[in-house]
Amino acid sequence: MKKKLLIADDNPMNIKLLKNVLRNYDFEVHCAQNGREAIEIAENQKFDLILMDVMMPELDGFESCWEIKENEQNENTPVIFITARSGEEDIKNAFTVGGVAFVNKPFDADELITKISENVSLEDINIGEVADIMNSDSTNESSINMEITLHLSQISHLIEELHKDSNIKLPMEFKTSDGKLVTISER
Repeated sequence: MKKKLLIADDNPMNIKLLKNVLRNYDFEVHCAQNGREAIEIAENQKFDLILMDVMMPELDGFESCWEIKENEQNENTPVIFITARSGEEDIKNAFTVGGVAFVNKPFDADELITKISENVSLEDINIGEVADIMNSDSTNESSINMEITLHLSQISHLIEELHKDSNIKLPMEFKTSDGKLVTISER
């Protein structure tokens, strides 16, 4: 039976990256693009695990986690925070509202899988098979592309946060080291 997983992140690229990391595991994945949507989804179903970003519109991950944990069916659901925020206060808040782990972005896939396996049984997975997949050349190239995409996503998110608090004008464009043009615009 598939385990139910909720990913809550306002950045679609982060959701895609997380789904890619978890593709070899038997999860039924549900996604929310803000804290309020995560709460609404969790009101109607029991989850085995929640991966939660902290900085989201409408309701941040800490408040969302708190409200999800208030619902009896998800009060014991492990919540792993995955965020670019890594201050002492952020980590303290994560555990105060009921989180079981805290992973910094950009995240390491092995670290994330370890945190997940500490909180959800992954016994149905053939670990040797997953290791073979992770070590294949195509996966290494894919992993590199995933890392680059994740970094660009984080840069985009940070610039958007700066934009909210300053007079930075969007759209902005910059070139990556391989010469690709990246444009960051308002949503």
